[in-house]
Amino acid sequence: MTVNFYIHSKSGNSLNVAGRIQKKVLEQGFCVKFSRIIPSDENQRDVDKLLISPINSSQTADLIIIGGPVRWFSASTPLLKAIDVMDSLEGKKVIIFLTQFLPYDGMGGRQAIEQLKAVLQKKGATVVEKESIHWKRGDREDQIEKLEKKIQGILREIKKNTK
Repeated sequence: MTVNFYIHSKSGNSLNVAGRIQKKVLEQGFCVKFSRIIPSDENQRDVDKLLISPINSSQTADLIIIGGPVRWFSASTPLLKAIDVMDSLEGKKVIIFLTQFLPYDGMGGRQAIEQLKAVLQKKGATVVEKESIHWKRGDREDQIEKLEKKIQGILREIKKNTK
């Protein structure tokens, strides 16, 4: 059973969260394929003009975890580009997490998650969980732990359904 990660992280915050989640995934006996999305230009906002580092195929994944920052009240362009170049996601379960500096979902997080969800659904994916981590809020650790627990529950379900 395989979990694919597709992570864009400029400041390191999203990468930090992904690393913590990856540890939990490995503890549950899943294989991990990790793609760190590195853009040709961090400030490019046009998906068609952006180049990104090569990413792993999503075809063998039992679960896909997509994470990155909220940028300009939107999903980061490198995340959108990664989804754009992925094969069909028909029947794939996806978890979205975003990190954001601002303290409330209404300050970009909700919009960015819904933007990613719509793009993923157009590719055939089923979004099974979505979460914003507010980096400057005092309960950041609680937010990350809550996400980790949700993911562990989803992994248990996948294990149960593949036996």
